[in-house]
Amino acid sequence: MSRLINSKYKALRTILAVLCGLGGCGIAFPVRAQVIQATGGTSNLFNATGGSLELRGPNFTDRFDLGYAGKIRTGFSMIRGFQGGIAHIGDQTVSFLLPTDIFDQSHYFLGRGASFSRNLAEGKLFVFAGATANGFFTPFLNVATLDTATFALFYERKLTPHWRFYSRNAFSKTQTTIQSLGWTPKENTNVAVSGGVGNNQPYGAFSFTHVERFFSADLSYALVGDNFRRVLVQTPQVSEPDRENLRFDYHPWRNLRFIASRNNFASGEPNGATERAAVNSLGTWTNLAGFQFYGSANQSVTPAGSAMSYLLGGSKDIFSRLSAGIDYTLSTYRNQSSPSALIGNIREVISPRISITELITHTGGQTSVSYGGTFISNRVSVSAEYETLFFPFSTPGTPQFRQVMVLGLHFQLPFGIQLNYGTDVSSGGQIHYSAYGTSVGYRTPKGGGGGGPRYAGSFYSNVARGHVVDLSGEPVSGAAILIGKNLVFSDSSGTFLVRLKSTGELPLVVSLDDFTAPGSFAVVSAPHSVRVTREDDAQIYNVVVKRVDPLSTQQPKPDSF
Repeated sequence: MSRLINSKYKALRTILAVLCGLGGCGIAFPVRAQVIQATGGTSNLFNATGGSLELRGPNFTDRFDLGYAGKIRTGFSMIRGFQGGIAHIGDQTVSFLLPTDIFDQSHYFLGRGASFSRNLAEGKLFVFAGATANGFFTPFLNVATLDTATFALFYERKLTPHWRFYSRNAFSKTQTTIQSLGWTPKENTNVAVSGGVGNNQPYGAFSFTHVERFFSADLSYALVGDNFRRVLVQTPQVSEPDRENLRFDYHPWRNLRFIASRNNFASGEPNGATERAAVNSLGTWTNLAGFQFYGSANQSVTPAGSAMSYLLGGSKDIFSRLSAGIDYTLSTYRNQSSPSALIGNIREVISPRISITELITHTGGQTSVSYGGTFISNRVSVSAEYETLFFPFSTPGTPQFRQVMVLGLHFQLPFGIQLNYGTDVSSGGQIHYSAYGTSVGYRTPKGGGGGGPRYAGSFYSNVARGHVVDLSGEPVSGAAILIGKNLVFSDSSGTFLVRLKSTGELPLVVSLDDFTAPGSFAVVSAPHSVRVTREDDAQIYNVVVKRVDPLSTQQPKPDSF
C-alpha cells in the first residue's frame, strides 16, 4: 500500500512540475492571461492523479490537463467570445436537455471537439463537431479519451408568446433526432411533448407542470426503447425517466408540507441490457411551537427485490447556540432482516467560527457515540459533519438510511496557495475522497517589469470575488458573472474573480444566457453589487443558482425549495 501511495505522489509531483514549468518558467503563451492557476491532486473516486493549468483573461478561459488514471491521460479546453457567441475547442460538457425533462436536469454527454453557441433574436443555436468522449471532470483534473465521432445540432425557437420549438440532433454511428414542443398557456402552467429516436431507438415523452400558491404538481410519462441513449458513448451510464413519474407538493400553511412522488428509471448497462427501477415516496414536515417534526416512507423496487424504509424525526433549537434532535430509521425487506436505528444528535455553537456535534446511535443492540464539528477562519476551515442519506439501491438486509460523516479541509496559505481535502458518498454508499492543491499567479502587465507570472499582488491588487453554488451547496463551474463591464466565469471550484485598477462599488449581474455549464439555470440569490477592494480585505460574495425546467419563465424566490 505504501508503495502505491508513494508512486501516486511521485506521479503527481512529476505532473505538477510539468504544468508549473509551462506556467512559471518563461514559456510564452499566445494569449495574455490575467490569471494563471495551477492545480494538482488525487482522488480514489476515479483512481486518478494529476493536475491542470488554467489561464483566464477578459474574453477567454484556457485549461490544460495532464494526469494518470491507469495510463497517462490528457485534457484541454479553450473558450473564446466569438461573433456574438461563445466558441469552445477541446473537452466540454454538452447539455442534452429536453423540455420534458422536469425530474432530471442533469442529462449531458462529454465531448472533445469544437462547438459554437449563440443566442438568437427568438431562440438559441448550438453546433458541435468532434467526438463523444469517456472521461471525468474533477476540481483538479479534467481528462477524456475519444469514443465515437459525432456531429450535434441543437436549436430552439420561440414561435409565439406561448409556444416554443426544440430540436436536438446527434449524428454518429447511430442517429438521434428528437423534436419537442413546449406550451405555456399561463405563467404557472407548462406543457411539453417530445418524440423521435435516440441511438436508433424510439423515444416519446409528455410532461405537465402546474404551480399554485398552496399546491404544485409535476407529471411526466416517457416511452423509452430498450437500448435508447441520447448519444452513443460508453460513459456516463445515465438513467432515463421511464413510464410515469409524478410529484405532488401540498403546503396548506407556511409550517406544514406534504410531498408524494413516484419515479421510474431505465438504465442502459454496458452489456446492452436495460435495468429498470422504481421509487415511491411520501413525506411530511411541520413546525409547531419551535419544534420541527418530519417523516418519510420510501418504497424501492429494483432487480434485486423490493424494500420499504421509514424515517421519523424531530429537532428543536433549545437556546440560541444549542439544538438537539432525534431520528428513527427502519428498513424492511421480504424474507430479510429489518435493520433499524435510533439516532440522537446535539449541536452546540461555541462561537461564530466553532461548532461541535455529538451523535449518539443505537442499532443492533449496541450504542455508539461519535463527534464532529466545524471550524472556520480566514486561513483554515475544517468540517466533520454527519448526514442522514437515503440509498434506494442498497443490498437487501442492509439499512437504506445511513449516517455518513462528510469531511472537508481547506487551507489558505501565503502566495495564493490553497490546499483542499474532501469526502463524498456515491449512490451505492461508498466513501470517496479528493485531495488537491491550487496556486494562483497573475501576469504582470506590459511595461510592468518582467513578462512572467507573479503571485497575488503583482497585477492589479484590487479584486472582486465570489463563489457560485447550487441549492445543495455544490460548486457550479462555467457560471457567467458580469461585474461592471467585465464578464468572468466560475472555475471548477465555483470561484469567480476579477482584478481591477480602481476600488469602488460595481453592479453584479448573473448572465444566465452566457453560462457554459450544462443545463438551464435560474438565480436563487445574488448580490446586486460588489465592492472592489484590496485583495486582503476582499469579501467573498455568494451566488446561488438552481437548475430549472427549460420551459419555465418564473424565477424562484430566495430560499425556496
